[in-house]
Amino acid sequence: MGIRGISLVWISGLCLLLLVSCEKEARPDILPSERTADRLLIDSVVHYYRLYSLWGEGSVPDPVSVRSFSDAFESPADALLALRKATPFYPGYGGSIDRFSYLVRESAEPGFGVFLSMAAVSDEMAYPVIYLVEPGSPADRAGLRRSDVVLGVGDQDLGVPISCQGGSCTILDGAKRDRVIQLLLGALAQNNLELRLRRRYGTETSVVLSSGHYQAKSLLKDAVFFNGNRSIGYMALSSFAHAPEGSNERLQLEGVLDRFEAQDIQQLIVDLRYNNGGYIETAEFLANCMINASNDGKLMYSYKPSAYLAENPGPYNFDDVYFQRKNTLDLQSIYFLVTDKTASAAELLIHSLRPYMNVVLIAEGSGTYGKPVGFFKQPLPQNHALWIASFKLVNALGQTDYWDGIPAQISGVTEDIRYDFGEAAEPMIAAALSHSLGGGALSSQIRRKTHAPSLSMHPNMKPVNAIPLKNMIKTVQRNEN
Repeated sequence: MGIRGISLVWISGLCLLLLVSCEKEARPDILPSERTADRLLIDSVVHYYRLYSLWGEGSVPDPVSVRSFSDAFESPADALLALRKATPFYPGYGGSIDRFSYLVRESAEPGFGVFLSMAAVSDEMAYPVIYLVEPGSPADRAGLRRSDVVLGVGDQDLGVPISCQGGSCTILDGAKRDRVIQLLLGALAQNNLELRLRRRYGTETSVVLSSGHYQAKSLLKDAVFFNGNRSIGYMALSSFAHAPEGSNERLQLEGVLDRFEAQDIQQLIVDLRYNNGGYIETAEFLANCMINASNDGKLMYSYKPSAYLAENPGPYNFDDVYFQRKNTLDLQSIYFLVTDKTASAAELLIHSLRPYMNVVLIAEGSGTYGKPVGFFKQPLPQNHALWIASFKLVNALGQTDYWDGIPAQISGVTEDIRYDFGEAAEPMIAAALSHSLGGGALSSQIRRKTHAPSLSMHPNMKPVNAIPLKNMIKTVQRNEN
């Protein structure tokens, strides 16, 4: 049934990881007892990387002792960087293939749950605009929504001068943009945040947020689109939150799928554009709800662990995982909306269904992020934890190694944050609906039934692609179990 308790996530927009509960202490026998605490931490990073890394045995130097290798480094981060650099060169990255393994000091830092990018709100000015609010976060509870314009932080204005011609815009003051980003980063690092907003309705208001811990939730929006007697389901998932059987998270997802069954949907749009992972059990549950009857019981995916783990699996189960169908949906096609932020468990869901079903990827760029590897959590001294790329994920066709991402059939579809999730006119959703209707233009024949209110579009917002700013200004620390 796979490794239980795993979470596949993207941390701080930089590193992808796979978490699994592990109580084993970091006490490698080869480490001399007289080492200082700081040296023991560095030793532990080297020791466990050499044991668990997919590339450790073939690429990492094998010193006479861990100590003789780790003494060359002043910090555990320096040691890990050197170990990663020793893995094979990958042309697609222009560097070492291990861009994933990650060391962190464990802490449950609070957050606001808001994600921002820069967008043109007129032909003369750009402002930070909210493109995602995590369900259940302080920002969500305060009523912040996608496409709200952030006019200021406190009394600081966040406008950046631009020039727009021919459908594209250019920033005129790069220094001002940099100051705005730094101001936001500083403000988001505080416990309280005062924002001046222009809401989607056009009204302006001020909101004061207090950062806090919150349980990540998966579902952003669900809807059903109708065209004649054809029904098309839609669900937007910001992550794959922990959803054990009987939990509120599982019940919410089951409720959406029950509605899809009641409407007899034949096609499904799964919006994963910001989904950078989560719990592998949630990905498996969704795959079991999407697989058709003819492929029930077939292989979902398998593991290819490192040489060491293949011989010494310890508490981890690397058995093959098979489909166990959960409902009566008989889907003809599944459309996945993706970006280069779509990663990890989100890619596993796509990757597992592709051998069996008509899966169509619609991407803002060329495809997904590209993370065919998994991790488990290794606790270390001084409240640190190490995640090492330890195994690859392989689908039923034996396919893996999508290091450059899973390629899309329909690429270069730029999203438009003027529209909320689940709105038919949003370009990525419109592309999926058009394809599902045989490539025809969308018309008033498309009707929509949703379980969340539809907000009006801000009349002055220009598409987010008007300024090519791909940087996420702030990610949140997810408080996952």
